[in-house]
Amino acid sequence: MKNILKFSIFIFATFSLVSCADDFVENNVEPVTSIPVTELIVDLQTAQAALNGIYAAAQNDGFFQGDAIYQNGLYSDELVHTGSFPSFAEFAGNDIATNNVENLGIWQANYDVIFDVNFFIAGIEAISGQLTAAQTSSFLGQARALRGVAYLNLGRLFGAVPVYLESPIITGDFEGSPRVPLAQVYEQSLADLNFAVDQLSSINADDGYFIGEYSARFFRAKLNTETGDYAAAMQDLNAIEGNFSLTSSYSQNFSDGIKSETIFKLDFSITDGNGLAFFFYPSSDGGRREVFASQTLIDAIAADGGSRGDLLVTVGNFDNIINKYDDTANGSDEVNVIRYADVLLYQAEVAARMNQFGVATTKVNQVRQRAGVAPVTVTAGNFRDILSRERLVEFYAEGHRWYDIKRLGVADQIIQDKPGSVFIPARMNLWPIPSDEIDTNSNISQADQNPGY
Repeated sequence: MKNILKFSIFIFATFSLVSCADDFVENNVEPVTSIPVTELIVDLQTAQAALNGIYAAAQNDGFFQGDAIYQNGLYSDELVHTGSFPSFAEFAGNDIATNNVENLGIWQANYDVIFDVNFFIAGIEAISGQLTAAQTSSFLGQARALRGVAYLNLGRLFGAVPVYLESPIITGDFEGSPRVPLAQVYEQSLADLNFAVDQLSSINADDGYFIGEYSARFFRAKLNTETGDYAAAMQDLNAIEGNFSLTSSYSQNFSDGIKSETIFKLDFSITDGNGLAFFFYPSSDGGRREVFASQTLIDAIAADGGSRGDLLVTVGNFDNIINKYDDTANGSDEVNVIRYADVLLYQAEVAARMNQFGVATTKVNQVRQRAGVAPVTVTAGNFRDILSRERLVEFYAEGHRWYDIKRLGVADQIIQDKPGSVFIPARMNLWPIPSDEIDTNSNISQADQNPGY
């Protein structure tokens, strides 16, 4: 994050320890049975440093960016694999091995955030007398929002997963927890997001780089859409409306800085970079072209027309290079997590699910008008196809596609129609529990693996 010291030395040491309890077993490191949180989070300054550390974990590959974008696009129909990494090829072919390192990295990235938040909560509680009520609400609201997102991510990708509400570095429990049913995972996510919205609604305005009321509301709306509570989802989406607006041009969203459309984004710098441009761009321009726009995406944008195709560019001998990220050398490109266009298209989807097709049509066409394309009419018979296609051309390479086609109920057909894919119905659109987790968590066995793996 810009202008933030992401980790002090002691926060880095501590949060490295709590990044994954299983790492102690896997790496044969003698675990520390406990660390008093009061030795590490002692005042307002160290509390802020610790919160910055949680945001740093959320910037890691596999949570909001990196593999969270590549594998989401490869497993769906948005991206194709053009590089040499076998682990990427497995996602592109919808045939993920249980020891796939990218799959493990995504699992660990989400639990990194969870364990960091759990440690942080204990620390804030320990010094609550030194903080104002507003400071406590801000710290805990942001932290629990991120934990809520982590459980939402894990549930959507893996189904039933372990739920941890304490940090093992404090409790000394390194054995791991069993998987709990998906409904309980989402219950925890909702509890965290409810708390976040309540705490942030009056004391922490969204500034684009930190979570505030509106970003917390949007994450909660996504969860409620996932679970079918459409009325609650629409209430949050409507509360966001009017506080942001679409940028005048689509491409403005992919330059540095906060725009009228920005609700939450990640701010990278030349000393704190990501690998997005490097993985999309060809070697002739400093990248490795590990992933590339799929023909499905290229054709959809060409048929749609308008400004969204402006970010499929020609680089050297390669056409249709995704240009939402272009700093191949340093990875300083900022990464959108929530744009106002996403709010509008979620409003359209939720309205359609509630049989409010006039509202759905209006919201979709607001986004299409900005892109300079013709309006559409949303009906009961076409809303899934329209929204699936609209979200593809609006949000490509932003980490949404797999979640979208699953939620809209079109994933199975898309995977079956995808060239070179492996479709196994028994897998029920879930990714495998990493074999490392099964090997090192005494409360999860091979019998607990997702079906089909």
